[in-house]
Formats: sequence, C-alpha cells, structure tokens
Amino acid sequence: MFRIGDFSRLAHVSTRLLRHYDELGLLRPAEVDTQTGYRYYRAAQLGDLNRILVLRDLGFRLEQIGELVEQSLTTDQLRAMLLMRKTEVEQELARQGERLQRLEQRIDELERGTEDTLDDVLLRPLPAIRLLSTRARLGSFEQAQALVGTLKRELPARVKRRRSLGRMLVLQHATHFEPDALDLEVGFTIEGELDPATHFGVAGHEVSVRDLPAVPKAAICVRVGFPQAVHRAVRNLARVVEAAGLRLAGENRELFLKPPSAREAPVIELQFPVQPPDTP
Repeated sequence: MFRIGDFSRLAHVSTRLLRHYDELGLLRPAEVDTQTGYRYYRAAQLGDLNRILVLRDLGFRLEQIGELVEQSLTTDQLRAMLLMRKTEVEQELARQGERLQRLEQRIDELERGTEDTLDDVLLRPLPAIRLLSTRARLGSFEQAQALVGTLKRELPARVKRRRSLGRMLVLQHATHFEPDALDLEVGFTIEGELDPATHFGVAGHEVSVRDLPAVPKAAICVRVGFPQAVHRAVRNLARVVEAAGLRLAGENRELFLKPPSAREAPVIELQFPVQPPDTP
C-alpha cells in the first residue's frame, strides 16, 4: 500500500483533493492508521480515482459522481448518463454562443457610437390579422425558443398552401412577466386563403386559426437578438410611451422580420398596444 503522499504523486493529484474525496465518501483510503491517522491507498484505487477525475472533467457534479461510483451501472446506463451530459453541454454552448453574439453586437455599437440611436420607435395602428397559432404555458426562454423552432419547421409542412403563411408572430398573454411562467401564443400570420376550420396537433400542442383584432395605436421598435437582449431594445420605446402620456394596453406582440437560425440571431418587431391612461 501507499501512503497518501506517495499515492498523490502517482496519481498527480493533491493530498488536499484526496482528503476532500475521503470526506465526501468518493474515495476512502484502504486503511487508516488509528495511531497516526495516516491514510493508505492500494494500487487498484488508482482506477477508481481516474474514473472520478474523468467524470469531473466531463462536467458531472460531485453528488452525481458519488451516485455513479456507488452504483454498479451497466454499459447502457452509463451511456445514457453520458448522452444526458452531452445534451447539457450542447445547450450551454448554445447559450454561450448567444451571449457571444450579444457581446460582439454591443462592442460594435460602442465602436460606431450608435448605442443610443439604434432603437427607433414608431406609434402607429396595427391592422386586424388572422393567425394559425397555438397557446402554451412554458417554463423558460429555452422552452419558448424550442417551440418557436418546432412550429417554424412543422407548420409550413402541414399547410397545403404554404404561401398562405406569412411571418411568425408571438403574443405574450400574461399581464406581468415571469421567466419561469411564460404564457405565449406562437404561430404564423395568414396572408392568403386558409380554411378557418383548420386545426391539427404539433408536438403536443393544438394549432388552430383565430382572428386577432386591430389595435388603434401601438408603440413599435425593432430588436436584433434573442429574448435576453430585450432590455436595451425597449428602453427608447418606454421613453416614447411615457413622454406621450400613454400606458400599455393588451398583449404585446413579437413579429419575426427574420426568423432565428443556427447562424444568425432573429430580427423582431416588438409591438406594444398603448392607450391614454384614462381609457376604460
């Protein structure tokens, strides 16, 4: 057997880390001298330590590693765990990619001196439109983006007259914003002929046709980027609404001028219905 110092040299890990793993129950010494408190390890434990280090390098939490070490997982079970971790890493890379896009955009705006002038705001009416849409309650931006992606892919394929579909539109029905309780209606505007009775299911969501009434006045601006970038886009919009003595009225809408893709951020027209404060 090897004393902890020698074992650490063989394994290329610190004695402090070995003691930490001992405290967590991840890697117990083979023996502990009751008189001196010295920890001793066997050569076979190098394999156990290597497994722990590999799982940690793959991003598993120590609690998860403890469960994996304690259980005698089959090859299929371990493969399923690794696939799940792979999905988590892919999602994190996607979030980091979006963050990088926002950083590059902000740097570019600062260098061009356009940070405060990008968000032009208009006050104009919105016409009545017909939608092919579904309403869903979702628990995160990621779920909302997944639904948008699914409908963007599936709806044109399910409608016989594809030219009937116009732009994607998202309505936010909630009276206040909660990132883990989104109440959204997602679909396409209908530009051509489409049977008003059209309805079908997509990925567990019921899709149907409905009419959206006209809005006498709305505050409108354009956002480039994902939902997390909305704050700066609506800053000037809020100033215009406040200066005009108006208040928000009804569900705000997001009209996709350019839908999201794997390479480019979406371009979205934000539409906030407004009215005078004394309007019933």
